[in-house]
Amino acid sequence: MKKWVPYLLFSIIALASFRMFSSMFYPAFNSDNAVPVLMIHYYKLPRDLYYWGIDRLGSLIQLIAQIPFMLNISALASESIVHYIILFFGFLAFSSFIKSKFLKVVFALIWFFPPMRLIDVTQFYLGIHYSLVAIIVYLYNKRLPEIRNKSIWLRHIHYLLIVLISITAVWVSDMALISVFVIVGIQAVFYL
Repeated sequence: MKKWVPYLLFSIIALASFRMFSSMFYPAFNSDNAVPVLMIHYYKLPRDLYYWGIDRLGSLIQLIAQIPFMLNISALASESIVHYIILFFGFLAFSSFIKSKFLKVVFALIWFFPPMRLIDVTQFYLGIHYSLVAIIVYLYNKRLPEIRNKSIWLRHIHYLLIVLISITAVWVSDMALISVFVIVGIQAVFYL
């Protein structure tokens, strides 16, 4: 299998999932899907750091989606695009730990086309939570060993990035706190 073929397949799978499950095209679009879209349209800081009327679930997608929204892309399209970009980076981070190209394609199918009982992973904050945790693990285990012998400033920037993404993951979902503690604990054990 040529080196570029799996990446083409990943892109096709992600685009097909976007076409079926993103807020723009999802046939079962409901009020839970509508809140992030409406928040993009009426987003104001600091009032909207969390979802409207609740004290959890940070509004990361709504914050980032302000960029395409300011470029006259609709709130619905902005939410869909940002949501799937984060899901795609989460997929790439997780798949970096899989050696077999075939298994990476299988994982792409599972990640972007989960069983119906788990379809909310592509819809709501759980997928974003998992994606951010995947990116943290990737930065710790794949990127950090590569820059260990480089400049101390590069390492500090890398650690700062890990801390910022960890804080963002906990902001997006309180459940990420457990994942972050486990990741830091495992890293501390290996470090010591």
